[in-house]
Amino acid sequence: MRLLVGELTACNVRVNGLRSLLFSFGLGRGEFIEFSCAKALIDAERPAMVLDVGSGHSLMPLLTSRETVVLDLDLGSLRWQKEKAAKVLKRENPVVRASADRLPFRDGVFDVVTAISSLEHMPGQGDRAACVEILRTMKCGGVSMITVPGSRSDTTIEEEGIMVGVPHFAHVFLRPIMKPLFRMFQVDRADTFHERRYSRREGRTRLVPPESREARIRGYAMTEPLRALVSRVYPYSFITVADAFLATRIRLVGDGDPTGFLVISFRK
Repeated sequence: MRLLVGELTACNVRVNGLRSLLFSFGLGRGEFIEFSCAKALIDAERPAMVLDVGSGHSLMPLLTSRETVVLDLDLGSLRWQKEKAAKVLKRENPVVRASADRLPFRDGVFDVVTAISSLEHMPGQGDRAACVEILRTMKCGGVSMITVPGSRSDTTIEEEGIMVGVPHFAHVFLRPIMKPLFRMFQVDRADTFHERRYSRREGRTRLVPPESREARIRGYAMTEPLRALVSRVYPYSFITVADAFLATRIRLVGDGDPTGFLVISFRK
């Protein structure tokens, strides 16, 4: 996988303006890897139809010339996606308001389905149901790519609240201003924000439907000791230059190694 730092940064500027050269606007160190992986898959598959699940304010639907159906529950995010597609791609991507665990499409529609850092926010068994639905709506031979945070341990961790992922020392100082900051930087998060960080084992059992084939799970992590330092002092996805540099410090790791996030793919 080739890291598309320049291409992704340029896309972010087209979408969010020159301000995105200073502040990340959803293009953090993880997204550099995730979007690069997803774009490489789409370029290789050359699909006729793509579905992006849980798009929010993601750049994913704006990175490819392939027609992409944008799915989300939030009307504001869908409007944003329509406006940005018209501006950046000079076309309208179809937008659909629906939940990932009840996809309103017939069987066998899509060549490629992506879900970039979205399914981990579904409580209960929603993530399992979403992957079954994703498989159902894929064409025979179609492929999906799902990315989720890794737990860096053998157990899956679930957290809830607006401060999930913010360094602990910063809670006292940042809590009063987190809501306006998230709105400013187009972060899709609220008080009821839920996040699951998956172990490799649960990534496979929860997110790979039994009927799928050619399932592949790759773990990525930042090199040590940089990761330990960053996790204590640096809020995720904040300063563009810093996150672009940190993305170059992320490596594919072995099965037994701790992961920062997982990239999961399977075919129908």
